[in-house]
Order: sequence, then C-alpha cells, then structure tokens
Amino acid sequence: MDISLVTENTTQTQKIAAEFAKKISLPAIFALKGNLGAGKTQFVKGLGEGLGIDKRSICSASFIVIAEYGDSPALIHIDAYRLDNPQELIDIGWDDLLERKDVIIAVEWADKVKSLLPTDRIDVEIAIVDENKRRINITSHTRNTEIAYI
Repeated sequence: MDISLVTENTTQTQKIAAEFAKKISLPAIFALKGNLGAGKTQFVKGLGEGLGIDKRSICSASFIVIAEYGDSPALIHIDAYRLDNPQELIDIGWDDLLERKDVIIAVEWADKVKSLLPTDRIDVEIAIVDENKRRINITSHTRNTEIAYI
C-alpha cells in the first residue's frame, strides 16, 4: 500500500512517524530516502517519540553510523551516508540487528545499502517542497503494518 502526503513543518513530519511507531508490528524496518536536509532524521526522531524516547536525544548518526535508543522496543538508527559499500554495514553487525524481534530499524540513505534490505520493510521517501514543506511517500512492503490510517 502507498500513501503520499505533505507536511508543513518538522513537527508534522515527526507526528506522522510517531503514529507509525505506536501502531507498527515489530520488528520493523524503515528505509529512508531523500536529499540532505529533506527530513530523514526528523522522521527518525518521530519514530523515537512514538516509542517513548526523548526525541532530543536522537541526532544524525552520520559520524557513528549506528545509534541505539531505548530498550523494549529499541530504535536502531542507521545512517549509511558515509559507508563506501554495503559490506561495511555487514561488518558492523547488520545481520545481528535483523535477528532482533523487539526493534524498529530506521536506515537513512537506504539506497546505499539497498542490496541488504529485506523485502519486508517500509520505504519512506521524503522530498523538499519548499523551506518547510515536505512531500512524504510511504510504501509498505510488509503485511504486518497498515499505513492507511495516516
């Protein structure tokens, strides 16, 4: 199922993601795509907020690649921007993350590791409309999550 919507600001982007986090079946993988500044990290902050994680603690994982927040369920935030190839993600524990059951995994710059992404995932593409507005296209490739409620 696909949906497309436009948000007016980062608060709305976070709110959409928070609703997902509250209603999604675990484990879940979000593959985030979009240009620099599109709002991928804002979406991840919303996922965290929906899990009861202080969104102020969530920041871009560009320099550390993987950050984990919370514990049950946990939010795993991966930023593939600085990876040279998908093997680097495998080398830092990707396969172990996929085995976890009580987790949401959010992968920014998912196109860089597309070959590693499971087919059971939710694709989120965020495009800049103007300074504040974002168009968010969400495609669910999983039978466990209904996205029509947004």
